[in-house]
Amino acid sequence: MIMKYAQKVKKRYLTILNDMAKNRDSYVKNPEKDFTRKRKLSFQDTINTIVTYDAGSIGRCIK
Repeated sequence: MIMKYAQKVKKRYLTILNDMAKNRDSYVKNPEKDFTRKRKLSFQDTINTIVTYDAGSIGRCIK
């Protein structure tokens, strides 16, 4: 039962993260320049790193 809930939370988190990436202009300071070129860390990876930084088990569950 707990795993099912964790899977639902993870799925919802990833859906929100993808929605944010599609509308990243709403979340960056300078939409014309920020995250416009190919980088080693994508917008999603950057946000995921910030959210899961020092999260311990949350970080392991999300990845």
